[in-house]
Amino acid sequence: MIIEVRVDNCQVFSNSTKLSLKADMRNKKFAYNVASHSNFNILKSVCLYGPNNVGKTCLINAIRYIRRVMLNRRPLGINPNLFTKNEICKLGMTFMQVDQVFSFDFHYNTKKEEFVYEKFSEIIRDKYGNEKETIYLEKDTVNNKIVVQNNDELKKILDAVGKDNIAIYLIDTEKFPQLDFIKKVLNSFAKKIDVVNMNNIPTTKTLEIFKRKVLNKNKLSNL
Repeated sequence: MIIEVRVDNCQVFSNSTKLSLKADMRNKKFAYNVASHSNFNILKSVCLYGPNNVGKTCLINAIRYIRRVMLNRRPLGINPNLFTKNEICKLGMTFMQVDQVFSFDFHYNTKKEEFVYEKFSEIIRDKYGNEKETIYLEKDTVNNKIVVQNNDELKKILDAVGKDNIAIYLIDTEKFPQLDFIKKVLNSFAKKIDVVNMNNIPTTKTLEIFKRKVLNKNKLSNL
């Protein structure tokens, strides 16, 4: 379940922009559209609307890019904003996976095709709305900063590997349980993300859906 999408200096977005699916519980009218897990209230569905060229499609593209990075799919196709003269795109997502909330961010140099920053953390929220972040991995090549949990060997390796991919695809994760956990979380969640072009719905995707146990196949067929 996606909680927040972050995009900065990517396509039409020259400044930091967030799409938040956190529900405002003061609005009781649409309570049926809210799912509550681990002290997070999250919208089940959201609609993007507005005139042309304001960024609706670009937000969907940002989700595509993040998914590709999580799954190591190429080409990434990430493009910076045309007017900032800055080659670094910053993308991130907060999401829920099996009742745990995680945050994943990366900065990508589109000219050099390098990941200059990445961070994976867990977000815990208490009943009062206070949030605590536990960083599992942070690699900042610009400021020469590396954060890992109690693993000096992994820290040294992260300092030595290249920047052509994120850490989970540069290092043998089976040797490092911490990295292996991150890889499994990102892979498992990314595989649940479906970005469907309504003008060109893939036949294979349609057949896959019909094979599942769905409540109303006629409704899907009409769609």
